[in-house]
Amino acid sequence: MLPRDDAQRLVDRYFDFAMPTYRFLHRPTVQKWFNEFYDTLGVMRDAHNAPAKVALLFMVFSLARVYMPDNDRPGPSDLRKIPELKRLAPGIIWPPSISSLKKRAPCPEISGGMDQIEIECRRRTFWSLGRPRSFHDEDINTELPACVEDQDITASHIESHTAMSGPSTMLAPLAHMKLARIIGKILRNLYSIQPVSESHRAAAVKTISKDLTEWRAELAWFLDAHLFSTSLLIPIFQRQRNVLNLTYWQAIILTHRPFVLRNFGRLSQQDQTNFAYKTPQIEESVKQCLYAAMKTVEIMDDISQNRQLLRALWITSYFAFNATVMLYIYVIQKRAFPPEVYSSYLSAATRCQSHLSGIAEKGSLSERYCLVLEELRDEATRQTSNLTSFANRSEEIYNQSQDHHALYSGGVTTAHRLRPPNNSTDTTEGTVIDLFNTIPGFSLDDCADWGQFTTMVSSGLGNIDFSVNEDLFSQ
Repeated sequence: MLPRDDAQRLVDRYFDFAMPTYRFLHRPTVQKWFNEFYDTLGVMRDAHNAPAKVALLFMVFSLARVYMPDNDRPGPSDLRKIPELKRLAPGIIWPPSISSLKKRAPCPEISGGMDQIEIECRRRTFWSLGRPRSFHDEDINTELPACVEDQDITASHIESHTAMSGPSTMLAPLAHMKLARIIGKILRNLYSIQPVSESHRAAAVKTISKDLTEWRAELAWFLDAHLFSTSLLIPIFQRQRNVLNLTYWQAIILTHRPFVLRNFGRLSQQDQTNFAYKTPQIEESVKQCLYAAMKTVEIMDDISQNRQLLRALWITSYFAFNATVMLYIYVIQKRAFPPEVYSSYLSAATRCQSHLSGIAEKGSLSERYCLVLEELRDEATRQTSNLTSFANRSEEIYNQSQDHHALYSGGVTTAHRLRPPNNSTDTTEGTVIDLFNTIPGFSLDDCADWGQFTTMVSSGLGNIDFSVNEDLFSQ
């Protein structure tokens, strides 16, 4: 058993940092089980439910542990491994059985003897961990969870307070659930397996953009950095704001990305001297996509400066990867233009890539992201003007970032370092784009191939864009 004080730190870390918007557990109940676990030395008073309670506690410990700094992680290193949890709780079925999935059916309001705590936890679980793909959002009648603190939910009722001293910790989870529904609409309308006509795409983008604008307007007071500094927020609200902002900007990128990637597969071969977007709508979508990518980099900068960029933030890494790809692609598209057109985007992309490389572990998905981004960076810097001066600046940005990551991680050596840009004038040999195009049966001729691109990068995890709608991340 972990020392009680160390275990309590992990419980606090879970609720105060690790799970900013996936708050499906009831903190007073978990704390009650925690106290019972240590008071009985792990035996628990209810033998029938003891394995489930112990398993849940150790899952809380393991999740919290990976969200701790490398040099401040209590407990054994194998605490995060599922086999260890199986050994500690052999009575639990791994993975969930069909009967347990049925308990997530979309009508928890039919309580059947459940108390208010269980009803609320079921609602939270249903909306935060993703609805089964066979359930259409428009057909779901399950209510959203109540926007109240855990301590206000009792077995018999929910306490109501007329005055709040500050935002509820459930505000962000509810906002995340609503945003996930909009992202589901994006994926259905713009990333369907069936070809999407230009007229349908334009109409869908207009509708979705309106939904996203309305969603953000309701939360502007919480999300906009100029209203109050992130450093002034308590950790859970810092995390919640970062998660919501990253998810929102990812939704913007998802909405407008197809217009940026129209020539993704031919970036190296096309003459870009007179490159221009065909219509005002496409030009506006490109601006929106670039703005969202730059805002994502700003958030990554902020997270890194606050020393909260942890290896556990896998979906944060995916958002950063998407944003950086967009910036590099735009730079390559604009390579024949004056440096002032693309230099700020190239600098931001390099900086964001350095953040990712600072947390990339050997064999991780972040490592794959870094490999792809390094090829894109090499392509972008080779094809742009003032290459030598920017290459020197990019190395300076990277080295500063690596010094920061090493300080925070206790000197852990990162998996990748940015390579010096290749100064060769050959713009077709050895690039990531040509690497993709040499794969049999693989093509990046148009935006529909982005799914193949992300599937290849994730190598076996499928198109991660679609997991965004299921378990956003986060981070």
